[in-house]
Amino acid sequence: AVSHISRLLNDRSFTVTLPPDIVTAPMDGKLIVQVILNLLENAVRHTPPATPVSLSVEKDGENVRVWVCDEGDGVPEAISKRLFERCVTGDSDVVDGNRGLGLGLAICKAIVDAHGGTIGVLPNVPHGSRFYFTLPGKEDPHE
Repeated sequence: AVSHISRLLNDRSFTVTLPPDIVTAPMDGKLIVQVILNLLENAVRHTPPATPVSLSVEKDGENVRVWVCDEGDGVPEAISKRLFERCVTGDSDVVDGNRGLGLGLAICKAIVDAHGGTIGVLPNVPHGSRFYFTLPGKEDPHE
């Protein structure tokens, strides 16, 4: 996902943080890469050019949690609860081609749901967004 997004990052500050220990989760790798790619593309497209973006993975109890964070304007509270529905945008319920989030996040939700996980967005205090998704983890990678 990171290699696919590198062309959009340009001179933007971008960090990747991985846990010190191996974490595993049963998944369709291509679909989960698509989720990560969509979240990273949204972070880049919906923030000013100099805005930092980060990707991190962590163990969260039995789950694996992936975060994509930015320091942009954040998601308006009015749409944050409906953001993962089809064709929800920052300005209206009609995709406008520029600011609209369209189907991408709804597809991400469908993929994560099919894996038994959750997806959401939180504010990134003091400003920005923290998108995350979880996948059920697997304790022993050799099972």
